[in-house]
Amino acid sequence: RDLPGTVRNYDRVLTEFGEYVVQRAQLELSVKKRRDYTTTKVVANRVASGTLKKSLAFNLKTRDQQGRFTDRQLKFFVLPPADDYAFDVHEGVLPGRSWESMFVPIAKWIKTKPVKLRDQEGRFIPMDRINVARAARKFAKAIERRGIGEEPFFLLAIDAAIPKFKARLTQAAKEDITIELKNTLWR
Repeated sequence: RDLPGTVRNYDRVLTEFGEYVVQRAQLELSVKKRRDYTTTKVVANRVASGTLKKSLAFNLKTRDQQGRFTDRQLKFFVLPPADDYAFDVHEGVLPGRSWESMFVPIAKWIKTKPVKLRDQEGRFIPMDRINVARAARKFAKAIERRGIGEEPFFLLAIDAAIPKFKARLTQAAKEDITIELKNTLWR
């Protein structure tokens, strides 16, 4: 016999829903798409090192601070270190954002990601401080002019998950309500 206030089936399915959304969001980041803002219309994904992809997570809160059951809160989020740029990837960056505000993060990105710097003739150049700064300024200026398109990885994942889990969530809620009624009405 279950204790009053237990919602085992619904929580289990909601946890599976959260896991599926995170996996699907990781897949959305890996899918190669045409990037029309480049001069070559390159086909690429949004994953350079995999940091953002590995940083996606969720949390299901089912109890309040006193340990009592409460309204379910399913929260999707991004763990550090990717949390500082995940919003820009998800929502995009509008043109006109000051290049100076993007310079330092882009320079860090160039140093940590597999970016090979080239000169005007296309020859590879060393990754020294001056060349990284020049490249970061060029990247930042291009973003200031054109912006960056959005990649709403969590929204796309949730849109894919809802039809898949709708019937299961409804059934789990019905089962838990039935158990709760039996436990409270027929004691």
